[in-house]
Amino acid sequence: MNTLYRTNIQMLKTISNISNLRDQQFMDDLFPFYILMDNEMRILNSGRSMDKLLNLKKSVNFFKEFKIQLPLFVSDYTSIKENHSSLFIFSSINLPEIQLRGQFYFDKKENLICFIGTPLINSFNDLENKNLQLSDFAIHDSINQFLFTLQMHISSMKDAQDLANKLKLSVTNLTEINDSLDDLIYKLTHDLRAPAVNIKSMLIMLSKHIEIEKDTKAEQLYSNSRISTEKLLQTIEDFLELSRLEKIEKRPVEACNINGIIEEIKNENSVLIKSNKVKFKINFNGLEMVVGVYDDLKSIFQNLITNSIKYRAKNRTPKIIITAAQNGKFIRFSYSDNGIGIDIEKHRNKLFEMFSRLHSDSSISGTGIGLYLVKKLALKNNGLIEITDSIIDKGTTFTIHLPNNNQNT
Repeated sequence: MNTLYRTNIQMLKTISNISNLRDQQFMDDLFPFYILMDNEMRILNSGRSMDKLLNLKKSVNFFKEFKIQLPLFVSDYTSIKENHSSLFIFSSINLPEIQLRGQFYFDKKENLICFIGTPLINSFNDLENKNLQLSDFAIHDSINQFLFTLQMHISSMKDAQDLANKLKLSVTNLTEINDSLDDLIYKLTHDLRAPAVNIKSMLIMLSKHIEIEKDTKAEQLYSNSRISTEKLLQTIEDFLELSRLEKIEKRPVEACNINGIIEEIKNENSVLIKSNKVKFKINFNGLEMVVGVYDDLKSIFQNLITNSIKYRAKNRTPKIIITAAQNGKFIRFSYSDNGIGIDIEKHRNKLFEMFSRLHSDSSISGTGIGLYLVKKLALKNNGLIEITDSIIDKGTTFTIHLPNNNQNT
């Protein structure tokens, strides 16, 4: 038996001991949907909300107004009296769309039967269709609690929608601000590149026209100027690359030949490679075809190769080894060099962070953007890059996972 209706029955028992069930005003305040009947099942009184709902006529037999659906085999005063603790559901004969739920209380002293309950309501639309309001229900009714909860839910949904609209507006504003910042960064770096290149050229020309004595303050100033200019140019180039990456949203994805990409990088950097006597050992084992954006994949290996040359060991010939192996739907590329290495234990948490300087040598013109770009490009192409191993003064090994072009693998 429903707990709340059991409580209502208990309330009604108490009321019958201290007051007359025929006191309509008193009953209205507690049970606005009640129906009071005599031992002939004739309607004596009904609650204000019940009258509003159905406009019941007095002295009419209950079974001429209602059809009981639950429990079964209830058709007269005696059967209701015997089942008064059960939960009843019944509908109006004249208005079958109106159903009520509740219990009957049998008052032995007055020989009366009192129904207490509520109409079956599923939504606020039902309230409107039946011309009812929340105030028509008793505060202890389960339907009132349901409707109150529903009202709170709708109110919360409205608040959530308002918040979502504000967040959407904030995201739009942030997107516009970010776009403006991207444009500003691109313009600044693009406009700074030309004067930085001019400074580098003028420093070279200056060294040709003016003899700078070794181990003098002038040579030190000149050397520091060259290093600073190189660092500035590298920073500008990295920011331009980062800005281009952020600006491009729709990029063509295609089958790319990594072997061809490596050869293109070697040709474009032939002077740098030859001047540093870099040796390559490449073996893709027929697994050089991957799926991705050509320029992104080229940028990944371009950064790795130039980093290997930049962080080469001074006492040996630079060597770069690139191999490939099958790894499910991916090709696993192993990229190794014999450079100065990285202290992995010291820098483990910031290996691929922006502006992370992993070496203390100030003469090396690194900006800390290169590896950040490489990781971001790998992720954008549904791939992954990680440092597999690195030993100080021995070299570093990266592993790059890229989607295999062979979809049947």
